[in-house]
Formats: sequence, structure tokens, C-alpha cells
Amino acid sequence: MLKARLLDHQGDKTAADTIYNECLNAYPGDQHVIEEASRFYFLNADFERAEQLLQNLIGISPEDASAHHNLGAIRLQQGDYEAAVNSLKQSIEIRPESDETKALLKTAIHAMKADP
Repeated sequence: MLKARLLDHQGDKTAADTIYNECLNAYPGDQHVIEEASRFYFLNADFERAEQLLQNLIGISPEDASAHHNLGAIRLQQGDYEAAVNSLKQSIEIRPESDETKALLKTAIHAMKADP
């Protein structure tokens, strides 16, 4: 994982992607590996892959507020406002003190109301 982070930092996204996929294949149920890989894909705008990994992570750890928050952020980015609201509400149920999630939820609700 450290090598993947280093490659990503150096700008070699293709090599980092290869390492992340190798780690995911070697440790398919490892929460840390899935978290790291989903972050990489999210930051590199591969929202479909990040969403898939976050759904997997939520299946393993349904009380992971960050996973629900990040999934909501992806769904908001994709324009799936209702799903974003649902994910963000789940995150807030788990971690009600998160001002960042509350703010993102307000954005998602506003976007959902504005969407024809």
C-alpha cells in the first residue's frame, strides 16, 4: 500500500492502480486496503470504482460513517441526489457530530430539490 501511495504521489497513476488492484485481490476483505483504494479512486475521479469499493466496505463494516459519507459524496458528484441524501443520512445516524457530513447533506438536498 505504501508503494501505491508513493507512486500516486509521484504521478504514476497507472502503476499505483496496478498495486491497489493487486492488494485488493490479495486481501479482498481487508477494510484498510479497501479504504485506501477507494480514496485513491475517488481522488482520481474513478467514481464508479470508488463507489463499488465503498459499497463493499459498507457490506463488511456497516457502521463505518466515513464510508457512507464518501459514498454520498460520490453519488452527489454523479447527480444521484436521492441516493446521496440516503447515504449521508446513514452517515449522520452513525456520526451525528460531523459538520462536514451535515453540510454535504444540505447540498445534496438542495440539489435534489433543484433537479427537475
